[in-house]
Amino acid sequence: MKAPRPLRLLACTALVAACSDAAPAAAPWTVHVDTGDVRATPGADGSVAFLGIPYAAPPVGALRWAAPAPAAPWSSPRDVSTFGPSCAQVVDPEESTSTGPQSEDCLSLNVWAPATGTATTRRPVMVFVHGGGWTNGGTRDPWYDGAALSRRGVVVVSMNYRLGVFGFLDLSDAAVGGTSYAASGSVGLQDQVAAMRWVQRNIASFGGDPGNVTVFGHSAGAMSVTAMLASPDARGLFHKAIVQSGAGNLLRSPEVARRITQRVLMAAGVTSVDALRALPTDAVLAAERTVLDGIFLENLTFAPTIDGTFVREAPLAVIARGDGAHVPLLTGTVATEARYWILYDSLFGTLAPSVGLAAFPWIASTVGADRVTSIIAGYQSRRPGVRPGDLTLALATDVFFRVPQIRLAEAHVAGGSTAYMYQFTWPTPIAGGALQSPHGVEVPFVFASTAAAHDFVGDAPPASLTTTMQDVWVGFARTGAPPGPGGAAWAAYTPTTRSTFVLDVESHPVDDPAGDDRRAWDGVAFDSRSPAVDPLASAF
Repeated sequence: MKAPRPLRLLACTALVAACSDAAPAAAPWTVHVDTGDVRATPGADGSVAFLGIPYAAPPVGALRWAAPAPAAPWSSPRDVSTFGPSCAQVVDPEESTSTGPQSEDCLSLNVWAPATGTATTRRPVMVFVHGGGWTNGGTRDPWYDGAALSRRGVVVVSMNYRLGVFGFLDLSDAAVGGTSYAASGSVGLQDQVAAMRWVQRNIASFGGDPGNVTVFGHSAGAMSVTAMLASPDARGLFHKAIVQSGAGNLLRSPEVARRITQRVLMAAGVTSVDALRALPTDAVLAAERTVLDGIFLENLTFAPTIDGTFVREAPLAVIARGDGAHVPLLTGTVATEARYWILYDSLFGTLAPSVGLAAFPWIASTVGADRVTSIIAGYQSRRPGVRPGDLTLALATDVFFRVPQIRLAEAHVAGGSTAYMYQFTWPTPIAGGALQSPHGVEVPFVFASTAAAHDFVGDAPPASLTTTMQDVWVGFARTGAPPGPGGAAWAAYTPTTRSTFVLDVESHPVDDPAGDDRRAWDGVAFDSRSPAVDPLASAF
């Protein structure tokens, strides 16, 4: 195998800084990766994007539901100026990548590098894992454009990974696929690890430092990062982690995963993995659509399975006893996460807790009906006069997001690592302000993609908040300690002080925000085992 060559600008002796005025303004850059040369042209924005680079073989044919295999090499320079297709998925009109090009041949990644530097530049690397409930999404989403982050002096990477029925279908039952498919319920997660290995092998050729890699993810991407924090297979592939609005509470038990698989097989009209593999992509997706129809929060149906093989046990257990990746962690949520679901079902925002939480019987089964009643009464007493639907949304925000995120930070600290906590509170003006600070609202500020997200953050989001978010994210990626906005000290999270930085137009630290609500859930692990490993178990 040839040694990687440094990133170079054709007709120049170094990256860009060494080019003379006579050099072409947009000469292509050629970079050598371990499967061949890739070529892209710098943009006028100060960065160069290498898009759609294969990091693994197409997971088709015999490789459906198999671990990612090495990508085939190529001989001529490969043009990488356009995104690869998103991974095959059921269309979600709210998810832009669902309505764009998609394919099972989708295991590609993207690299954005600053268009300045020298051949020996080694910059911090930030690897992003997209969300979408492990069912939707993809890197071509304009929210996730890495150019602006790269202009802050880092190399940015994003990857596609298998989704839904192709990425998280447990086929290990003896009557379906057997032990050969023991880890099929987590191949989408295995894709992410394969992409992280590609970064270690190749990122130096793009000016990145393989010894300073931060992995960051949102929603299902954040839960994936949590799983990687606990995974021996990901050990040493990253050195810092940022976990945004997703923790370790929604992975699947084998029992529930297999019930979901039976539903998929029934919908597809087959009984074995061989018969399922013989179906075309559209037929498999049609079966997935049939299973998802009529399920509330349908994009929580598919998830990595705690299979004892690739995901060996619940991630928080591994992290808490100190067996996970000992890396600095930045983690947090937005203030009113669950209000995002109003976009999908406006009725949910009107239901009283006694009705709205009836959709989540797993809570009562864990803490007992009497305690649930007491918890609801406590939330109500701390919010006098609040509408019933708003009370339900506050409870759902804590159950699905905020308290699980706190449990992740607690586990990380208990395991001997350092954690920092944030809460993003800026309210979006869209929908007449009804969404307040919904799930995902911080993402466009991290990527400086608010123009692309104007229908979610409005036409005039505060530019200063983008600066703050990028200062924090990039600063953490550089040093492992987030810089406090405005020069304020950002203390590490501990079970004693619970220091949390509120991120908004005016940012400030606070100890144990909404502590009474947090204490209401004392003793509930939110670790994918307690409450029961699957919040939708009753649906299957």
